[in-house]
Amino acid sequence: MSTILLAIAGWEPEAWLTRFRALGRGREVRLFPNVGDPKAIDYACVWKPAAGLLATLPRLRAIF
Repeated sequence: MSTILLAIAGWEPEAWLTRFRALGRGREVRLFPNVGDPKAIDYACVWKPAAGLLATLPRLRAIF
C-alpha cells in the first residue's frame, strides 16, 4: 500500500483530505504536519509546502 502526504498551505486542507481518502482506493492519506514515519511516504500532493519538507521524505516517488 502506498502512502500519500497532503501538504497544502493557504487552503482548507480538510476538504482535500476527505476527497483523497474517498478516492484513494486503499492508500493511506496523511495531512501535514502529521507526517508520521517519513520513510513511509511515497507520494506528496502539495501547495506551497513548508521549506525543506520534501527533502525529508527519502522514499518519495512523485510530487503533485
